[in-house]
Parts: sequence; C-alpha cells; structure tokens
Amino acid sequence: AKAGAELMDFVEQYFQSGVLDPTQRVRRTNLPPIYFQHVGHSLTIIGFERLKSGSKNLLVFDPSFHDASYITRLTNVEGEWRHPLPDMALRPYRRGTRYLKNFREFELLRYVMELLPVDGKPLYPS
Repeated sequence: AKAGAELMDFVEQYFQSGVLDPTQRVRRTNLPPIYFQHVGHSLTIIGFERLKSGSKNLLVFDPSFHDASYITRLTNVEGEWRHPLPDMALRPYRRGTRYLKNFREFELLRYVMELLPVDGKPLYPS
C-alpha cells in the first residue's frame, strides 16, 4: 500500500509541475507521459485525476485494451470536445489505489527535459 501511495504522490507532483493554467478545472501540461511497469505488464501514464471525494487515479493507456468507438470518433474532432458522460468516458483509462494494491513493486521511466528560456532558468526542473 505504501508503494502505491508514493507512486500516486510522485505522479501527481510530476503533472502539477507542468500545469499551464492552474485556474482551469481540467489542467493541461506539455509534459511527456510516464512509462509504468509492474510484474507482467506495462502502461503509459498520460495524466492524473483527483476527484472531489479526495480519491486519486492514474490516467493511462493500456495496450491490452482497445479504445471504445465513442473515444476514437472524438480523436478526429478539431479543437476542444465534450463528452456527455465524462465519467463513463474516462472509466477504462483509470487506475486507482485498488489496482495498485495488487502489486508490491513498480518501475517508472520518465523523460527529463530541460528547456532553457531566455533568462537561462529551466522551465521544468528535475
């Protein structure tokens, strides 16, 4: 349980470090995904979700699942899109603490980029 909680905290901090507009309810970043490995399986962590209840979820792409047709249709839409039931749309992409409790060990791989703006300070410090 401790490893799962530490993983959640790390992922939340990682994505929070790159938030473009903290005033928005859904916060976007330009950060690359985190590659997540546990015994026998790997996932790509593309985001993090904290619900009003306080529960946390990793948002992942899982190669063992195919995207639903209602999601793939949205990938061809220009600009922002809305789903009438966002909770239902995100359900297959969520991995919460209950999922993480099944594993004692995890490996993470993240790409560390250091972009230097004009003033010479890193935009995304490690």
